[in-house]
Amino acid sequence: MPSKRKTVQIVAVAFLLLSGLLLFPNTSWSDSTSVVGYISLLFGIAGSICSVFIPTTYVQDFTEKDWTLRKGTSLKSDSYDSFFLKIDVKKHKMGKTPTGTVYFLTEDGRYVDGGMYSFYHDECGNIEIKANHNFPGKVIVRVS
Repeated sequence: MPSKRKTVQIVAVAFLLLSGLLLFPNTSWSDSTSVVGYISLLFGIAGSICSVFIPTTYVQDFTEKDWTLRKGTSLKSDSYDSFFLKIDVKKHKMGKTPTGTVYFLTEDGRYVDGGMYSFYHDECGNIEIKANHNFPGKVIVRVS
């Protein structure tokens, strides 16, 4: 079932197509303004159709083995371990300022919001997720 956003986009494309069909016989092809207006409508239809197929989210499942362990020390000189999960911008394709949510996979197969992680991206859009322990789950990356 399509999302609400996708449904609205599809309905908008349908109305634009209908307007293009209805305006075609009523366009004054000898008037340049009328022709430019109709051509603009066609470009709007093409852009709207393309927008239906452009993804707005990226989902990646991961396991405990996908995390990278980094050892370090805290300000109190206690040792600590941090786990990192990286997603390259070429992989998620959500732009330079993505947002995201990380979910734990529970033993009964449900996904719940992890909450105990840090989500960063660099100036290029490469994502790094930091957690205190590794866990199976998924991350949903969105265009911001």
